[in-house]
Amino acid sequence: MVRVDAGGSFCGMRRDNAEKGCCEMITLISDIDGTLLGDEKGLSEFREYAANTGIRLIYATGRNSKEFESAMADSGLPEPDAYILNTGADIYIRENSVYPVDKEWHARIGAEWEKEKIFACIPGGGGMRGQGKDEEYKLSYFVDEESAPEIRKAVEIGFERAGLKAEILLSHGVYMDVLPAGCHKGSAALYLIEKMGLDKDSVIVAGDSENDAELFECFAAGIMVSNARRGLAEKIKGNGHYMSRSPYALGVVEGLKYYERIRG
Repeated sequence: MVRVDAGGSFCGMRRDNAEKGCCEMITLISDIDGTLLGDEKGLSEFREYAANTGIRLIYATGRNSKEFESAMADSGLPEPDAYILNTGADIYIRENSVYPVDKEWHARIGAEWEKEKIFACIPGGGGMRGQGKDEEYKLSYFVDEESAPEIRKAVEIGFERAGLKAEILLSHGVYMDVLPAGCHKGSAALYLIEKMGLDKDSVIVAGDSENDAELFECFAAGIMVSNARRGLAEKIKGNGHYMSRSPYALGVVEGLKYYERIRG
């Protein structure tokens, strides 16, 4: 349980809005680093926008619990209604002033997660090394940017030969995460809004890097900030999402205002 002061694809999951009596409030599911964080002026405008509009906030980040708490304490990010950590592996939903971890999600993604076997199957060296983190449902590595695609393919082949199932995600050219099969920000977000009784059509997602791509794939309305990596742009090209002209949090605010206009 965290206090903050200041298996498979789930992309078809949806709950009837009327069943839970949800209002028309917008839910923003956003990455943090490189999306909301990166420019203090932009973050200040985002805080003001969030306070004035009362949008529901959910963060989705690759950070672990300790790193996320540090970001909340140091950056001045608005307190969220829920958050997704470790690139989708951990979900926390606010209950009063605390955020207990969602154990049902862990039971779902952990059904076929054989962490020790998967770890043993990943070759050492060859342009990759561990990040030194010990997370229950995520293995994290640094990889050489030039050889990252080849490294990913080699790891994937190794898993197939060993009969192991896992999700392999590259981001920023130098990070590789290995998670339970079907576990990523998109599937975690869909599970989360289902559990919170939120309307999928009320969700707007925002991101800047390749590990945000599944968010854009699972939701119809997305904001790609102008500083986004080319890898994300290539993955979501032609999907109808909003491409901001501004970077970081300014780009998120720009995108939110765009969706305000087109939705009336």
